Amino acid sequence: AYGVGELVSSPWKRCVDTLAPYAHGCGLDLRSDEAFTEVSALTTPEAMQASFRDLLERGSALAEQPEPSYPLALCVHRPCLPLLFETLREYMGPELATKLPDSDPWLRPGQAVVVHLRRRPASVQLGTTPEGDVEAGCGDDVVVKGPQIVALELR
Repeated sequence: AYGVGELVSSPWKRCVDTLAPYAHGCGLDLRSDEAFTEVSALTTPEAMQASFRDLLERGSALAEQPEPSYPLALCVHRPCLPLLFETLREYMGPELATKLPDSDPWLRPGQAVVVHLRRRPASVQLGTTPEGDVEAGCGDDVVVKGPQIVALELR
């Protein structure tokens, strides 16, 4: 539904097994990254967050193509989520940040977070719809330099 064209995962079996059927069905490569393991979350959290920032910011400086060429799916372990959510909060306004889980269990098994990222400098209004969803187009102006998260879905 989101046109995912790049897959990144912890190299651990359960994460690879989560994305492998999609990779096979769509003919995509599945790239594993040691930065997104439970061990990394415990021993080198800064490196994990730096790798995640690299994924979020990749391509943002390209003037000819400021938007990503395709969406990316990332599969990680539950102990990684607090660090990744902390990093995501750096790229969104305070109202949108309240929609991210902030305590354990972070996500239910099989649940996903869909992040809508805008990769160019912009001023955007963020607010809440009557249904409680956060989206661009209402609320206070938030000026962001570089990538910014403009919407968030918990699935």
